[in-house]
Order: sequence, then C-alpha cells, then structure tokens
Amino acid sequence: MKPKIGQDYSRYGLYFKPKAGSALAEFEDKWFAANRPNEIIGIPKRYGLHATLKAPFKLDEQHSFDELFAAIKQLSVDFSPIYVGALAQRKIESFLALVPKSNCPDLDQLAFDCVRMIDPYRAPIEARELERRRAVSLNLEEEKMLAQWGYPYVKDSFRFHITLTGNLHEKQVENIQPELDDLLKPVLSEPLIIEDICLVGDPGEGKPFRLLERFSLTK
Repeated sequence: MKPKIGQDYSRYGLYFKPKAGSALAEFEDKWFAANRPNEIIGIPKRYGLHATLKAPFKLDEQHSFDELFAAIKQLSVDFSPIYVGALAQRKIESFLALVPKSNCPDLDQLAFDCVRMIDPYRAPIEARELERRRAVSLNLEEEKMLAQWGYPYVKDSFRFHITLTGNLHEKQVENIQPELDDLLKPVLSEPLIIEDICLVGDPGEGKPFRLLERFSLTK
C-alpha cells in the first residue's frame, strides 16, 4: 500500500537497502548500534546502510508525490532481480565501503534508469548544493553529469558502493578494521541480489532518512 506521506519530506532518493533478516541488515544493526564516534559512523548512520541509485533531490513544484510514486513503480516493473555477486570491502578516497567484486552491467543500467527516468521530477539543483558537490575535485565528465542530472556520479562515473564510514584518517581505519572485518564475515560470504528499489525520504534538520516504500523488481 502506498504510504500516505505527501510532501512531508524535504528530499527523496532511490537507494538499494538491505532487507530485514539479511546478513547486511544484521551487520547494519550491529555496526550503527554501537557507541562509536560520530565522525566514524555519523553520516552513514543518518542515511542508513545503502547504495545510491538516484541521489536525494527536492521534488519539482510541477509534480506531485503521487506522480513520483507512480513513476518509480513503473520503473521497477522493467527490471528483474539483479544478481550482483560477492562484495568486497574497499577504501574509496578516505571512507570505507562495500563494492561488487565483479562488474555488473545490469546494475549499472538500473542505476542509470533510476537517474534518467526520475529526473523529470527533480527540482533544479540549488547553488549551495552545487558548491558542496564541487568542494571535491570533479573531472570534466563529472561536471557534465552534475549539470545534467544534479549529481556527478552518473553513467561512466557511477560506482555502486555501500558506505560504511565517514572520512577517516589511517589511524582510525587501523583501529576499527579488526572489528569491522569480524562483523562483515557473514556479509562477504554470500552474494548480493538486488530485488527492489527503495524510496527514501529526508525529513530534514539532520534527522535520519526514512524508508518509505520498497518497489519489487518484477519483470
């Protein structure tokens, strides 16, 4: 049943999120529940364990939430569940993440379709968000994607990843790595299969994102 949430959220996004009972979900509960410094888990904990398919965006004034909901539902029926395979832990720039061990063209296509099919419902990106995105060095392709889609990591710049930490220095990585390795053993021993697209909402004011709906991939 469609959630009755209307315009209660400042932004919406499309994510992969682990299902309850999965090894990833159990890892999330243990990793984020512990009393760890905010600089290590604060940002990923607010977003919840996830991989971005369509980055959070403000809903365009010309479209309703119901229209957005219907568009996501239509998108989901064009895909079958996607076998991604085994994951590996990697350091991306200065944060730790889980990434697929092997390339997955079907996953790349799902991510791009989430971007292009839902982009008509996105309000134009604000100047302060542009500044934030450009605070890190973007290459020419990423600048092009940012201008076109409101997010720099699209198409060839896209890399599916599940963020585990905030930005860390080497000593922090060394300190948390043994526990992280132990907690991730069940996750890394089973293949990842993506069975749905998750619509999430940002309530604003730094509050945690909320899972609003799962759209099953049913082609």
